Amino acid sequence: MNDELKKASAGFKFYQSIILLSVFGLVVLVWRCFIPTAKELDQKRAEARMTKLEALQKDNEQKLNTYAWANKDKGIVQIPIDAAMNLVANELATKPITVSAVKVENPYPYGLQTLSFAPVPAATGTAATSGTQQPAPGAAPAASGTASPAPAGNSTPAPSSAATGTTAPAPAASGSEAPMAPGVTPTPGQ
Repeated sequence: MNDELKKASAGFKFYQSIILLSVFGLVVLVWRCFIPTAKELDQKRAEARMTKLEALQKDNEQKLNTYAWANKDKGIVQIPIDAAMNLVANELATKPITVSAVKVENPYPYGLQTLSFAPVPAATGTAATSGTQQPAPGAAPAASGTASPAPAGNSTPAPSSAATGTTAPAPAASGSEAPMAPGVTPTPGQ
């Protein structure tokens, strides 16, 4: 009787495992058929992004190329970008050129503020006809008839061209090094 019981219980477990395997297969089949894959989801998201991008580009194109009221109460009008660029270009063409009112600080550190490494510009216009030479921006004042106090620090400024009676050379052509004042050694990167 024990053998018959073992056979009956083994048959029941076999059928139970077959049913469980069938249910698992059915769940996998339903999963594969009705749940979208990652590739399908990515494709749907990409299509949605492209639709939004096309709508945004259409809206931007419409804003850039049409006339419309930006604020009707204040009288502010939106104009096409080409017309706006032409208006600004015409306004700037008629505007007189003036010296900027923006204060520019000396870019050199404290010890180098009195030295000028900028090349001397070629004499043109009134300076060339009058025989006087304009100093470079930020350069030490040229020696005139009066003595001026020496700048503080260890550096000694190079003699100016007015004091020695010589004229400074014209700036070198683009791409080559500019001449340095006598007694000044160039630093790397200049």
